[in-house]
Amino acid sequence: YTGIRELDESLIEAARAMGMNSWRRLWKVELPLALPIIMAGIRTAMVLIVGTATLAALIGAGGLGKLILLGIDRNDHALIILGAVPAALLALFFDVVLRLLESPKRSSKRIILTICITCIMIASPFLWNTQKKDIVIAGKLGSEPEILIQMYKQLIEQDTDLHVELKPGLGKTAFVFEALKSGEVDIYPEFS
Repeated sequence: YTGIRELDESLIEAARAMGMNSWRRLWKVELPLALPIIMAGIRTAMVLIVGTATLAALIGAGGLGKLILLGIDRNDHALIILGAVPAALLALFFDVVLRLLESPKRSSKRIILTICITCIMIASPFLWNTQKKDIVIAGKLGSEPEILIQMYKQLIEQDTDLHVELKPGLGKTAFVFEALKSGEVDIYPEFS
């Protein structure tokens, strides 16, 4: 929006004088001139999305933020860096990919290759995750819930043929209970 609104009015007037209708003017004049500003906004948004996605660990959604929160909880700087550095590299990767797509000097083969690599990276977790999940056990923040869910997992897998997936460090009781109500988790230990 800003890229198109901030265009030089004389360029728009010149396009009108050449007889362009509003759609042709948009596609031939306004969008090509506004593209650098639009792409800068998209690149900034992508970096912010990656940064915000690390906060998903606060509500038990996992991701790189899980390592950061675990490091904060245990006062372990190595875990914090282990979560923060890949998140920063991922943000830089998406910025570079979008910058390559933005540049008209690049060959179409390079752009197609970049798009394919990005799609493979995004789809790979879904392709490789073929394990069947029968029961999901969640644990709140802290070491005691972690021990309890590990015990539950061992007991269930020892005495049944069910597979157990653990979601430790899910947060406070309100978040875990909401996950239980929504069906994201099947069991979580509660103690006092």
